[in-house]
Amino acid sequence: MFVRARGASMFQDLSREDIIAYLAERRQQGMAARTLARELVSLKTLYRFLHAQQAGTADPTASDPGPTARALPPRHPYPA
Repeated sequence: MFVRARGASMFQDLSREDIIAYLAERRQQGMAARTLARELVSLKTLYRFLHAQQAGTADPTASDPGPTARALPPRHPYPA
């Protein structure tokens, strides 16, 4: 598991650098930018929840905007 590989005992111990390393590792594994964005949103949501529950957890994702997906042109319902 990534948490233990980074030398942390729990995900609450991860730093911003650990999160960036995780996303970089997933990118090297071939994950698309949209998938990485979804994973980052999930992590952000988890850390916000823990902070709201006063679990004493700092949010290492707070200042990370995350990967950006390029905008696709709108689809036309009928071919030209």
